[in-house]
Amino acid sequence: MESVRLSDEQRFYLQVMYDYFREQGKWPFYRDVKQMVLEVYPEVDVDEIVKDLPDGLSKPYGAYLFGVPGYTSEATFLTVLGVYLCQGS
Repeated sequence: MESVRLSDEQRFYLQVMYDYFREQGKWPFYRDVKQMVLEVYPEVDVDEIVKDLPDGLSKPYGAYLFGVPGYTSEATFLTVLGVYLCQGS
């Protein structure tokens, strides 16, 4: 398998979604993931982290309806490869 290069922030973003799913049995909302990432990396732009993720790991940035009120209430998700890259998977 070809290695996937991720920044610490990108890896953390994926891990937050994975951990939430493991604990809650459902995928978290984007707003919740964003808040959890900002608690650890307050200086980052979470939207940019998502935009810069390699394809095929999670819900693509363009799939969120950012122009529609309430877009942050949309659920996130990881693909099989995205889960594979997380600790504890």
